[in-house]
Amino acid sequence: MNLLAVALACALLPSGQGFKVGGSPATKAKRSYKIHLVAHRSMSQNLTDPDQLGFFEDLGKLGTAATKLPNIDQTHLFRALPDEIFTNPKWAKHVKEREGRGWWFWKAAIPNLLIKNGTIADDDVIVWLDADQWGMLDYLAERAAQAHGENMDFIAKNGGTCQNQWTKGDIFKRFGVKWDDMHYGWTVQPWAAGWVMRVNSRSRQFLQHWEDLLSDTRMASDDQVDPKVNSPFFIAHRQDQSLLGMLLMANTKKQAECKLLAGDKQENWKKYTVPSITAMIAHESTWQRHPEFGVEGMKISMPGLNDEGWF
Repeated sequence: MNLLAVALACALLPSGQGFKVGGSPATKAKRSYKIHLVAHRSMSQNLTDPDQLGFFEDLGKLGTAATKLPNIDQTHLFRALPDEIFTNPKWAKHVKEREGRGWWFWKAAIPNLLIKNGTIADDDVIVWLDADQWGMLDYLAERAAQAHGENMDFIAKNGGTCQNQWTKGDIFKRFGVKWDDMHYGWTVQPWAAGWVMRVNSRSRQFLQHWEDLLSDTRMASDDQVDPKVNSPFFIAHRQDQSLLGMLLMANTKKQAECKLLAGDKQENWKKYTVPSITAMIAHESTWQRHPEFGVEGMKISMPGLNDEGWF
């Protein structure tokens, strides 16, 4: 990949700016809110690094896909971290970490910045999508209007597998529960690569919780403070996704049956029983919003039991 190709990619995609998007003015005039597509894909602030060309191409594909959708009003596609984030002491350790450009903290930090600086207003809808998942944009765009139509604050995708397999025990401990908690441990983990959020006082508080948890390197990183509190089925920590899953469950009583991946933990199947759907439904009646991370009135679109589709 030569520098000319990199320069071309950069020219086609201004940092943090978007493509002209589809849809007639008449169609959009019917809505009192805007739908914003937000994405980031980079490994450094060096826009001429040939190793980043593939990332920029993904952003270009995502932007092109957005031009074909009538209900995307604005795009904010970042090929570098915004300066306000990169130079913020809050993220000093994160921006030095190569994994996920800081354990994917920017999935909360960038949308939050756009809200706080007035780029995205209350009652607007954010569609977040990782640029390499650009093929999923049409599905997310459909659900952006659904957020308003069904009065939902946050919509996420069902990841299928169990939260306690992909979340280190330190996170459960931070939420005041154990890995085998019926509500937090034995439910599905969401897919954090794409989600929809309607901006209001509730979702802003929810997003701030996510950002604050990600700012704590003990929570975001793979490092384990106390490995003894991990699930016996634990495979790996999924950073931003693990924390998002816990926050979602802190704000809804709805659960979904998850699927354990046996892996090399096959021997533990004899020691533990995955809760039945009947038990999960019965447990919903005892649910209370989390005392610290619960947001009063927050409405989460969650999956039906045994449903691998959208929450």
